[in-house]
Amino acid sequence: PCMSDSIDTPSGEGSKPVSAQWVSDQPISGQQVLLIFLLSGWLTVSLFVWFSAGVTFEVLSIKKTPEISNRFTEIPEVRRERLLRQTAGAINRKMFRGWNVAQLIGGLIILGLFFRVLPETGQSPQVHKYMAIAAFSIVLAHALFLGPGIAQSGSLLDAPDPVIAAQAARQFGIYHGVYMSSDLLKVVLVGWLLWIVFRRLRPTPGVK
Repeated sequence: PCMSDSIDTPSGEGSKPVSAQWVSDQPISGQQVLLIFLLSGWLTVSLFVWFSAGVTFEVLSIKKTPEISNRFTEIPEVRRERLLRQTAGAINRKMFRGWNVAQLIGGLIILGLFFRVLPETGQSPQVHKYMAIAAFSIVLAHALFLGPGIAQSGSLLDAPDPVIAAQAARQFGIYHGVYMSSDLLKVVLVGWLLWIVFRRLRPTPGVK
């Protein structure tokens, strides 16, 4: 008799091969499309906010954009530079504060989708859900701890007391460094999750 790699079913048909990849024969659902859209937006806007923060300080700079600074020549240069830097900082704090609120809302939706949508296409490894939780936790830390710490220490950078100003500068450096490092980690996690979703939902050639 002929040997077969498949197990015969009562109907006489061989069992279908099982794909090693997590794919689905069903069409992509609206929730899956929403998940891809939200992750793509999260990644794109995060990168754009980084770019915008740098541009703000570049535009409001005496050396890099003199055409703006020269309109306030009645203000002494040292004070003018400090005021422009404070203005750039205020703009960025406002931008990041609003962005963090948007991330908290979007992150909650993404978490719900990861726990609801991914099982539709197979058994999702728990590590993927932990990655989504980690990205949301970073945003939570930014909104509740690191962001307010940057704002508070940044407001004291130009304090008249040099001791207070020096202490504020150290705190600001720590808060800002942790914020940027963790935000970079968040971007990596979001990009990785987006790649996973695209890869898992991509049809596998030859698999039926």
